Amino acid sequence: MAPRSLTLALLALGATLAAHPAAAQEQAQAAQAFLDSLRPEQRAKAALTLDDPARLDWKYVPAERKGLYLRDMDPTQREKAAALLRAGLSDEGLRKVEGIRRLEGLLQAMERDTTGRRDPGKYAYAVFGTPSPKGTWCWRLEGHHLEVIVTLVDGHVVGLTPSFMGASPAKVPANPHEPDLAGAELMGDEDRLGRELAQSLDAEQAGLGHLPGKAPADILSGQSRKAGRLEPAGISLAQLRPDQKAIFWKLVALHAERFRGDLARPVLDGLRALPEEKLHFAHIGGTKPGEGRYYRIQAPELLIEVDNTQNGANHIHAVWRDLRGDFGGDALRRHLGQDHGAR
Repeated sequence: MAPRSLTLALLALGATLAAHPAAAQEQAQAAQAFLDSLRPEQRAKAALTLDDPARLDWKYVPAERKGLYLRDMDPTQREKAAALLRAGLSDEGLRKVEGIRRLEGLLQAMERDTTGRRDPGKYAYAVFGTPSPKGTWCWRLEGHHLEVIVTLVDGHVVGLTPSFMGASPAKVPANPHEPDLAGAELMGDEDRLGRELAQSLDAEQAGLGHLPGKAPADILSGQSRKAGRLEPAGISLAQLRPDQKAIFWKLVALHAERFRGDLARPVLDGLRALPEEKLHFAHIGGTKPGEGRYYRIQAPELLIEVDNTQNGANHIHAVWRDLRGDFGGDALRRHLGQDHGAR
């Protein structure tokens, strides 16, 4: 691809989400309906200003969070919150959100937690700014092993990241608390396909794609407000066989397709428009169940990390970062600078 074509592809990727008025309108309506259902003291927790520092203070570990917890909502309010989530996520994304909360309840029972550290109701909704179909605002659902955040500028969805999902146990053991969950693997595809791609590399490819050392104890970007590109990059998509490329794209889709189709498709289209040598896969650690393992996928403005090392390699963390567009990125900064003389 010529330099001009590459520039256009990168610009397209950075603006992939901007042409979706339906998504913006539905989310604005759902967010306003949610806020309108709250009592004044609840609204004070859920409705925050766009410049509230909590918007950038994301975390996927057990912790106290700003926002209104599900456990503090009545059934009608919980349904309004669920409607907001449905306005942004796909069916598969919704399934995983509920699965993460259910696993949290399982951990609460298995650990006999009475402190509130484990609580499937301790997932907080927050709306930053004023919801409007043509406005600039943000909404978030956050809790242990979960980060869903959508940023809109002038009525356009401009950010879907950081996006985080985790599963512990990654494969649920037989247990008396949730017997029907035995054997379930909420993030099984993310783990299995990563191992499959790593195992498929021949000796020459493995010299590039398998990085030395022990798998890290967690995703390397952590809970940073700004993620950066990681080196070495690994093996490029151009150096993979067609069957391996198919697995690579399935892995990328697992992250983008957590969101509704009209948001996910342009992200994937923008990535596919890039030259194959600009996309990379790297793996560290084992490739068999029970062995600690980590892999990442990178493009010029994309970082995906999946780590399964904790609790005997039965605890998965998976994150998608936009290296320019996390929390709305440049588009939100330009808006704040132009309209508010800020940042």
